[in-house]
Amino acid sequence: MSQSTDAILAYGYDLNAIAGDFDEIDFTDLIPQAIQDEIAQVDGYYDLFESIPDYLRMHDCDGVDIVSHCSCEYAMYILGFQMARAWRGDVRRLDLNTLLHDAVAQDCEAKVIRAAKVLGIDVKGQTPGWLLVSMWC
Repeated sequence: MSQSTDAILAYGYDLNAIAGDFDEIDFTDLIPQAIQDEIAQVDGYYDLFESIPDYLRMHDCDGVDIVSHCSCEYAMYILGFQMARAWRGDVRRLDLNTLLHDAVAQDCEAKVIRAAKVLGIDVKGQTPGWLLVSMWC
């Protein structure tokens, strides 16, 4: 089995920095149980990681997701938008003007801020921003 390292450009909150733990965290610890219970009612099938995008879409935060990074086995998380991804050996030319236009057009900042509130995540003064991370699987 081969290993792959990808680069991911995201816009949002670094949940590990919010949790104060730069090792493995369970992002669900940041979401109050009452909200987790509400998310479980979205489609009757409860997988918090899979259900969050639908729940956020219901609260006018479409496009916001939990973006995994670091490692498939020991993931770290971002609450936000995955804006671009480059796979191992891939060269991606990024048009920064288009990325910024898309971020503004999608209202990324307002949606990510709203998503954190909807999920009950205390961002501890952090502001959303551009995050360049890696994913190794």
